[in-house]
Amino acid sequence: MSEPNRHEPPALREPGDARRGLTPPQYRLSTLLAFVTVVAIVLALYEVIGAYGTFWLIVFLLGVLGHIAGNALGKQLRDHGSRPLDTTEPTGNRPGASKPVQHAPRTRLSHHRSLGNIVYWGTFVGSIASAVGGCWWLLHSMQQEFTLGAALVAIVAFAVLGGIWSFLAVGFLYVIAGALRQALKHDKGRP
Repeated sequence: MSEPNRHEPPALREPGDARRGLTPPQYRLSTLLAFVTVVAIVLALYEVIGAYGTFWLIVFLLGVLGHIAGNALGKQLRDHGSRPLDTTEPTGNRPGASKPVQHAPRTRLSHHRSLGNIVYWGTFVGSIASAVGGCWWLLHSMQQEFTLGAALVAIVAFAVLGGIWSFLAVGFLYVIAGALRQALKHDKGRP
């Protein structure tokens, strides 16, 4: 019998569950040195790009690191967490394994696929609306000092920011709506 994962509370594991849980985060010395190098470069850039630039660079780098960490955890969970228990070994070796474990039906969230045209169009509309709104706001706030260069910078900046935020919002709502629709469809078939 394999030893249970020491990093997971025993109350959350079923008796006889021999699946490997999430491993604690580990890194090599080269990873630590790369991290220290990136931090040193960001702090050295403070003199060049200023406080606001450094802040946004740190926010961007934290977003990239969060994305990488989320992908790594999601891959581990997908690879190890959703596998059924191995039923090939005799049930006498595992207490409580006399009946197979029922798992929830597989959802569409586990499939890698494009989000579809609705997200592209939502991003496009959000980008255009933000560009128009930003240019209008700039026109009314600057009034006398309004220039064509300022308008072009405002249009591009607000279009990019609006595109990013509308992509996140529309994509998140689309995935949530699809998951809710699938959950309600599966729930109707249950007594």
